[in-house]
Amino acid sequence: MNFNLESKIKVQQILNSVTIIKHRFISLKSSIRNIFIICLLIVISIEFFLLKIPALYDFFYDFGNVILKLSYSYISAFLFYFLIVHLPKEGKKKALHCAWKNVCVQK
Repeated sequence: MNFNLESKIKVQQILNSVTIIKHRFISLKSSIRNIFIICLLIVISIEFFLLKIPALYDFFYDFGNVILKLSYSYISAFLFYFLIVHLPKEGKKKALHCAWKNVCVQK
């Protein structure tokens, strides 16, 4: 019985974390978020589908490699920005907002 309760609590904590990250992802500028989604789609399409198709000319293969590497670079830069800059900034903003609400309610 205790094991079941602990597992439910852990699942709830994971769901809360996912919800927080989802809201923080939505709070990003739309241009940054949209470019990230486009880069993910490019990486998935090239890695899983387009590499299996022979290129008509070497230029197309080389161009696809450049686009793929640029997409990987943007994804890694996005993850760095999201984890190191955006999440702490949003956490401070939420803490400040909560502190402001407590001050306003107490007056």
